[in-house]
Amino acid sequence: MQGVELNCPEIEIGALSATGHPDHVIRAEAIHDLLTGKYGAHPHGIRVRYARIIGSTPKGAPDPSFEFNGLKTPVGLKLERCVLNHPILAHDAHFPWLHLDSCRIPYFQADRIRVDGSVYMRGLTTTRSNEQGAVRLLGAYIGRNLELDRANIRNTFGPAFHAEGIQVDRSLRFRAARIYSDHNTGAIQLVNAHVHGDLWLDGTSVRNDLGPALNAEGIRVEGSLLLCAGFVATACSEELATVHLMSAQIGSRLDFGTGREITGDLWDASRGQERRLFPRRTAAISNKLVNESGSRLTIDLSCASMNELRLPTQTVCEPEKRYLRANKCSSKSKIIVTGLAYSMLSQESVHPYWPHWLRRHMNHFDGEPYRHLATIFQNSGRTVEARRLLIRLENDRRKANKAQNLWSWLARWPWHIVKRSLIGHGYRPGRALLGILGIFMFATFMLLKTSAGDTIHKPAMRIEGTIVPATSSLSSAPKTPASFITPSTSPSPSANVVTFTNPASRSDGCSKGEAIRLAADISVPLINTNARLRCDFRPGSPTGFAIVALLLHVLGWLFATLFVVGVTGIARKD
Repeated sequence: MQGVELNCPEIEIGALSATGHPDHVIRAEAIHDLLTGKYGAHPHGIRVRYARIIGSTPKGAPDPSFEFNGLKTPVGLKLERCVLNHPILAHDAHFPWLHLDSCRIPYFQADRIRVDGSVYMRGLTTTRSNEQGAVRLLGAYIGRNLELDRANIRNTFGPAFHAEGIQVDRSLRFRAARIYSDHNTGAIQLVNAHVHGDLWLDGTSVRNDLGPALNAEGIRVEGSLLLCAGFVATACSEELATVHLMSAQIGSRLDFGTGREITGDLWDASRGQERRLFPRRTAAISNKLVNESGSRLTIDLSCASMNELRLPTQTVCEPEKRYLRANKCSSKSKIIVTGLAYSMLSQESVHPYWPHWLRRHMNHFDGEPYRHLATIFQNSGRTVEARRLLIRLENDRRKANKAQNLWSWLARWPWHIVKRSLIGHGYRPGRALLGILGIFMFATFMLLKTSAGDTIHKPAMRIEGTIVPATSSLSSAPKTPASFITPSTSPSPSANVVTFTNPASRSDGCSKGEAIRLAADISVPLINTNARLRCDFRPGSPTGFAIVALLLHVLGWLFATLFVVGVTGIARKD
């Protein structure tokens, strides 16, 4: 025999609630006396099965209960498939371990309770509403696991599970549970809780008709937070999101996906025996997050941090591809991810819907989530996607500014168009180099076409030099035929200098190489080949060619300036 074990005859839980048979009825005072060691304490604790636990109701007592307040018991308590007609109050109590598997109880409240081992409430059903909470564990300490698998907790006057500031040294599990509440602060409240292991809510259905479904602001989970495998949350809150995880700190992964292939052991309430657990494989069941209020706010991850984020498309929305570019979808849900920090995205979270979410489903526009996601893409080698996202950020910022200040938007609109079209807001400066190359090719094509005509020509060459005396050696002087050299009509500025011109050059056209060099001088900034000394526009040529050349020169400098602005990041700082 393991401890004090009371096994009553097996009976259905519904029949047990109404039975008065002495084989199933146990008074709460007897359990209290066993826990306090009045009849001697067994080290393996007290175990009761298939019992209806009753207590005397004092006259005038508004809400009679089984009180274990301040009790420090040397043995643990296990109630399995039992029915209690009064709630349990165990504030400031101390248990080695506490099991309430498959029990039916009005409500359970134990603020600051300390349990050295595990607390099992698997298959627990609450039958009465209370303003302070159906299961209340404020500031409690659990030395091992806290499990509420397949629990059915309902409270129409307050929170269903209220465990603000609780500390669990291992895992906290709400698997395949059913939670209902009517309270503005949350159906499941884990504000500032600390879980050293994993927090499981896979396959759980949570509904709150007056507030958020899960309120875990400031929670700290050393392992993973699993809201997956058919997790359904329905809320009606204007201020808080359906899943409120503001400032949460998650050591491993936040999972809104399909979860793990094998989720481990799940309590079998139909058998109701210790260790009668069975492995459960989860299918690819998507989650459903709904906020029925006007705010439509479903997820709040502002200022939260985690190592890995798994956020598949169906969690927020998955619009058709034809509506994706137009930024349209039928879903009106909103999310808040401002200040969200994560080190990596899971494979199913890398999809093309992120820009759509950040623009369409953000509660308000903020550029920080764009930049953080782009950093994650760059670190994982997805530089192209990162660049596209940053360009999308600038476009979305312009749309947001239009809604805030129309006149400022109109004043900055031309510069925005130039940045977006020519250098991709500074993230594609190569476009400016392509622009310079295009201008050079156009100038080359134009000059090659006009070199055959009379538009460009070899200009008259001015040859100036000092007169060499006849007695000097002329072997090193250039030999020019006398028939091609004539004195210049303009007077020489010095008696010792004479100027000659080459009249034959007036009728010679430019070669292809000289035309290309002239095109480079006109269109490419900071390049000077002195091509105009050998090839230039003929005096008296149509004015349009000079205007086009000037325009190409200005465009070349414009593209060069934009390239510098893009490479140095000046455009991205704007």
